[in-house]
Amino acid sequence: MLSRRILNLLSYRLPIVCDELGISLLDHHHAATDANAAALIALELARRQQASSLEELASGVQVRLGHVYGGNWHGCVGTSFGETPGTNPDADPQHPFYGQVMVFTGGLTMRREDAWAAVASLGATPEKGVNKRTTILVVGDGFTGNSVEEFHTGKAVKAVHWQAKGHTIEVLTEGDFLEMLEEKASSGARS
Repeated sequence: MLSRRILNLLSYRLPIVCDELGISLLDHHHAATDANAAALIALELARRQQASSLEELASGVQVRLGHVYGGNWHGCVGTSFGETPGTNPDADPQHPFYGQVMVFTGGLTMRREDAWAAVASLGATPEKGVNKRTTILVVGDGFTGNSVEEFHTGKAVKAVHWQAKGHTIEVLTEGDFLEMLEEKASSGARS
């Protein structure tokens, strides 16, 4: 989250952030290596922001830190999203999002809550996680591929799992998603 607030990258996956900041990541997906890289990222971001502590760095870019208490995580690092909005029952049934169950993964150029509200207003049901009801997965972080196998998040892995079981999940890039939203706005303006 700190990287998202400070850097301007197409993707904020650990290897990409490390590369941008000149941090060596030799054994990605090894817990100790990834943790060390995350710490080095925080230190480099703090140096660039002239912050003397993690708290000062987070506060300076409006990220709220959490804590572990009794083995449970409390709080967030700016990624906790609110509740998904209800589906608009009066939406245009001709819109391609109407009746879809949509999930978003990766960083978007809009707030997640705004994306949920936009699709709910069009008759879709936004959900936080991929499951057998999911019909559309929108992939952020500058993803430009067509196959969810090319993107590596927990939601993408679950989409591959459900696709393998015969469920149809359409994958949209954020660009495709935004174009479909703009088409709706343009047609509404012409009416």
